[in-house]
Amino acid sequence: MICRDCALIDHRDHEYNFAKDVFPAEKEKIVNAMLESKEKVLALQGSMGAFEEQKKSLDQNAREVDHKIDDFFNEVIQFLKGEKQRMKDELKGAVKTQKEEIHAELSYFEASLEYASSRLEVIEHLLAKVGDEDALLAKNDMLKQLSDINCVLPHLQPTPQTIYDFGADDMLDVINKIEAISLH
Repeated sequence: MICRDCALIDHRDHEYNFAKDVFPAEKEKIVNAMLESKEKVLALQGSMGAFEEQKKSLDQNAREVDHKIDDFFNEVIQFLKGEKQRMKDELKGAVKTQKEEIHAELSYFEASLEYASSRLEVIEHLLAKVGDEDALLAKNDMLKQLSDINCVLPHLQPTPQTIYDFGADDMLDVINKIEAISLH
């Protein structure tokens, strides 16, 4: 757009047309560019729907994974509780068995000690109360009893105690079982 003075004085040799003559063709260029822009805006608006769908899909996916995490850890927790109880029951059973063995061994030791003590008392009593001739007659029997006592008593020793432990191997075993669960 130029003014009349400018066109007559400064730009006389330039070509020019009146706005009413040029406008329809220029308007068509504007309308075409506008239609192209509208198409792009509509495409973007369509993409906005895709963003909403992505957000919904993401939320749904997150909920599903959240449930899977809960399910997995609930399963692992239940498994660990079961393993804990199994191990404690196993320990309790082993300790009970060992206590029963100790009790049986103790009963045998007590009986052996009582037998040895009573035999010694009898032999001491015989030596103190009977005459020399009677003691000589009972000598072989007394020596046999004392030999039996002396042979048995040194061999009476408690069975070594089993020491229980929960260590790295047990933990590794549980971890391997958890890995097996996670593969399901």
